[in-house]
Amino acid sequence: MSGKKLYVVSGSAYNARANVLATRMGEFDQSVLVWPERDVPDHPKLKTKMLPNPLAVLRKIGMSGLKERLDRYLLFPSREVLFTWAFQRSLVRQIKQDMLTGTLVTVVITAPPHALSLLGRYLKKRVPQIRLVIDWQDLWSYDTFYLERTPRLYHNRLYRLEREAMEVADVNVVTNYKAGEILVGHLGVPQNKVVSINHHFFEDDDVAGPPEQALELSAKALNVAFLGTMFKAEKVPGLAVLQALDEAAGQGVPITLHLIGDTSGEAQTHASTLNHCTIKEYPRVPHVEALRQIKTCDVLLLVLAELSNSNVIMHAKLPHYFQVQKPIVAMVPDQSFVAEVIEQTQTGVVLGDEDCWAEGLADIAASVVQDNKSFMSESRQVADFGWSHLRKEWLRVLGIS
Repeated sequence: MSGKKLYVVSGSAYNARANVLATRMGEFDQSVLVWPERDVPDHPKLKTKMLPNPLAVLRKIGMSGLKERLDRYLLFPSREVLFTWAFQRSLVRQIKQDMLTGTLVTVVITAPPHALSLLGRYLKKRVPQIRLVIDWQDLWSYDTFYLERTPRLYHNRLYRLEREAMEVADVNVVTNYKAGEILVGHLGVPQNKVVSINHHFFEDDDVAGPPEQALELSAKALNVAFLGTMFKAEKVPGLAVLQALDEAAGQGVPITLHLIGDTSGEAQTHASTLNHCTIKEYPRVPHVEALRQIKTCDVLLLVLAELSNSNVIMHAKLPHYFQVQKPIVAMVPDQSFVAEVIEQTQTGVVLGDEDCWAEGLADIAASVVQDNKSFMSESRQVADFGWSHLRKEWLRVLGIS
């Protein structure tokens, strides 16, 4: 027996890129999604229990803060090593059994969580014949969010691990060319080991119909939709966004912010401080339903703080914003990849200077509500972010074509 088998290892069964690789690559005879069992027990793919955290007892006795601090020192680079350690030997045995039958094995490791990159290094050392692909959906040491969560004592160890993982991988995938430039120019990864593949949307998702649960749209107001978590310091400065919206709404045209699936709970905490902007929150819903909901709003909001890493992020929801064909207001750094793509595709407006957010939002509100004008052009370039286009790039990375 011979054939081709794909293992996709993810820290979550909800990881969109991991799921699509495990379910939409028919060129492989078998595809297996491997993820921690704690996430979605009824998922049909391979579930693997994490090892028990010996520090869990601290949470039970009301010492969660101490537990979190100790986790950072004892579980390097993150608690997901408990997942990696739990099955790395059994996965090697399984892969060796595959190869005894002549099966060609490709392994995709998703990061974050970056602890999974240890698994890639381990597998390649034990079974060097595999094709190893690491999908760096977020960068590691270049991103201060991840670097600062690691005790300074471990920084040199982190750099070494990151470098070794990138060296042993046959291909390092990033989400856009700017992130690729960081791997090559800043981290010293050979150019021939770096491939950029953008996040995608599915062309066959039916987003045209009305939502099952309609949003409470405000008449004669600018209805702004935000999908996901708005309060995610330092990457998404939610409070600064609310203040800008409130100031803009106070200049004449009312603004209603519709938050779909924000689980932080912080919006209502700050709502009482607003004088003009109205906030409406909605629970998480299935993906297509969420897209149908935001499609009913006037504009879609995308936010990234002024951080060096924000310049090299391909926001995962940007292609889905393209898909619903509504104007995008991008409150992101001017030099970011997100800003560049929105300007190239003419799908929205970029508000790069935080000091000018309120003024820009007020102008947009007046243009859309009072003058009934759109600032979005028809663009064929958005098709480049569709799965049918990007699937071909994945096939090359996975060694199929």
